[in-house]
Amino acid sequence: ITPEDVPDVHTHIQSALQESAAVRSRVRLHLSGNEFWFDATFTPIPATDDTVQILWIARDISDLVQIQKSIEIEGIQQIEKNMEQFQIVNDQIRNPLTIIASIVSEMDIPEAETIQEQVRKIDDLVTRLDKGWIESNKVRAFLMRHFKHGLLVSGS
Repeated sequence: ITPEDVPDVHTHIQSALQESAAVRSRVRLHLSGNEFWFDATFTPIPATDDTVQILWIARDISDLVQIQKSIEIEGIQQIEKNMEQFQIVNDQIRNPLTIIASIVSEMDIPEAETIQEQVRKIDDLVTRLDKGWIESNKVRAFLMRHFKHGLLVSGS
C-alpha cells in the first residue's frame, strides 16, 4: 500500500472497529505504479488477549470501475453533443420564425393576428427550451467540477 492510500484504508478499519461490525466499501489502491479498485470487507475479529484483529477480504473490481468510468465519460460527452445540437436547432427555428413574424406584420390580411399569435406561442416554447438548456448546462458544469468528466462544449 502506498502512503497516499493509507488514510482511506485506515478510515475503513476505524469504521469496522467503532461499529464492531463488518464494513464493506470500494477501496482504491496503488500497487506497482498501477491503480486497482477492490470491493472490500473489513471485519473486526476479537482475539483472546483483548485485542481486535481486522480480517480484510477484497475482490478486484478494477475492470468494472474502468467500464463504469468509460460509460460516464461517454454519457457526458453525448449530453454535450446533444446540447450543442439543441442550440443549433433552436436557432434554426427562431430565424425563420422571425422572418414569418416580420412578413405577417406587413400584411393586411384577416389571419395576420392569428398567425402572429401562433408565432408568439412557438417563440415561447423555444424560450422555454432555452431555459431548459441553461439548466442542463448548469448540471454539466456541476459534473465537470465535481466528477471531472466531459469536455467543455466550446472545446469540442
